[in-house]
Amino acid sequence: MTKLNKKLFEIQKKNLSFAKNADNPFFKSKYIPLDTIVSTLSSILEKEQILITHFTENKEVVTQVTDIESGEHMQSRFPLVEVNDPQKLWSCITYAKRYNLWQIFNIITDRDDDAEWAYDRNEKPHGTPAQFDGHVNSFKRAKTIKELDRKADWARALKWNDDQRKEMTQAYLKEEARINEEKKIS
Repeated sequence: MTKLNKKLFEIQKKNLSFAKNADNPFFKSKYIPLDTIVSTLSSILEKEQILITHFTENKEVVTQVTDIESGEHMQSRFPLVEVNDPQKLWSCITYAKRYNLWQIFNIITDRDDDAEWAYDRNEKPHGTPAQFDGHVNSFKRAKTIKELDRKADWARALKWNDDQRKEMTQAYLKEEARINEEKKIS
């Protein structure tokens, strides 16, 4: 994968960064739309002769970057949250595509939670199963994204194992999609 890695290195040297420039009226927040990322990358990818494709496989969104000249490719995968609503699923897929692109091209965004969900701080007390269930269930009661974020902050105060962190993150994303959908309806 020598040729593709060299091309990705050239792209990453550009230190691409994006500010959140689109308004999400449902969350009253800003975000970076997928089309902004793609339009910025398009001319760079054309020059480097790199093709991006996205597809779903085994409940994951897969983003594949292929060097057209050599045929070398690499992938980034993002797990999908279980949802039954096609609009919510599409929202999750779009979210996953953005994060896959950020990961492959080392794109910097203006928001960073300092890896709080993934960071295993020794000074945090271990959460009990009852506390875990309580936090996950509290996400379901959130009426706004701000409230959901506040509940997530409380959950981050405790130490969780890898499976619990993954489940809590999926629960958060599911409830985030629910709140967004409720805002659309009202």
